[in-house]
Amino acid sequence: MINKIMYRAPLKTPLYLRDKVFPKAARRIGMEEPRDLQRTHIVFDLGSGRILDESKKDIPIHPASLTKLMTFSIALDRIKAGHLKEDDIIRLSARAQKIRPPKTRLTEVTALEAIRVGMPISFNDLAVALAEHIAHTEWHFCHEYMNPKARALGMKKTEFWNASGLVPRDLPYTGYMHANVTTANDLRLLVSHIAKNHPELFAFSNQREIFIGDRRHKNTNPLLSAKDMDIDGLKTGTLECAGYHLIATSRQNGRHIAAVTLGNYYAEQRCDHAKALLAEGHKILSASLKDEMALGVK
Repeated sequence: MINKIMYRAPLKTPLYLRDKVFPKAARRIGMEEPRDLQRTHIVFDLGSGRILDESKKDIPIHPASLTKLMTFSIALDRIKAGHLKEDDIIRLSARAQKIRPPKTRLTEVTALEAIRVGMPISFNDLAVALAEHIAHTEWHFCHEYMNPKARALGMKKTEFWNASGLVPRDLPYTGYMHANVTTANDLRLLVSHIAKNHPELFAFSNQREIFIGDRRHKNTNPLLSAKDMDIDGLKTGTLECAGYHLIATSRQNGRHIAAVTLGNYYAEQRCDHAKALLAEGHKILSASLKDEMALGVK
């Protein structure tokens, strides 16, 4: 049975949690972290699919903007199948233009540009516009493309109700109150699919900044500047009711691994956690390689 959850209002948290789930100021004065978020993670080798470490990988959680990984993946599926052209004009509907930021404030864009620009900056209006262009409505895009794709990939505990990852209260002209839901393990399957079939999303996610007219937009993933980690992607996500998410990927010694960390209390924590997970993942792979060499396994 498909796992369905109803959207619940954001958890009742103190004022210092309104804009940031747990800002630096609160930590400096010794405030304890709130206990209303569930942190979960998984680290895996993108080459072999081997899980290197995990914690609570099957706990359901709102994916926030990680939802867009499925949206852009499906758009690339359509392009490669010939059902959508890279230079097709995507016109942003009134509904797409009314959605909450981050948004481009454009009225039209090509299909490939919508993916290339939407991936690093996580523009909500572009995700909605792609969905409406492909399936006429966002609802149909979710139930005719996103959810069937999730089932095909084995994402048994995932269900999508919108293409952007917003909560229902932030979606204009929406008559339902269902929220997206996924797990760290299901996201592992999606990222593995992207690495195999749409590696260009890694290049798109690596762009440090995007200019739209004279407006400069910075990539939402601060780990791209971590020179010691060889980070090459992939996506952030944030919601007050779910916390701070990050999927980070790293290449070292010919190995490509990914870390999914969900439900962190603040942005800095998700970065620190992802870096620690990637470092441990590479350490495990290096130890395995040494063992194989000692046993004479090529």
